[in-house]
Amino acid sequence: MLQGVPPASAALPRPQGSEASVPPPRVETAMGYEHPQRFVFSIRQAGEDEEPVELVLHRQGLFGWQIAELRLP
Repeated sequence: MLQGVPPASAALPRPQGSEASVPPPRVETAMGYEHPQRFVFSIRQAGEDEEPVELVLHRQGLFGWQIAELRLP
């Protein structure tokens, strides 16, 4: 998660009946700390002005993280 590697494009579903020559939609990702105990990962479709979907993780102990919130546009 902290290495800055974008998610695999294979995880994005393709619409039914789409041609193989049509590339999958591109996504933009961002991540960072809102607070030392809160980390946020956001994803949105590239070129869209829509608000991103955000996954919020809260620290559990010294090294653990737990999904605490899902922020939808």
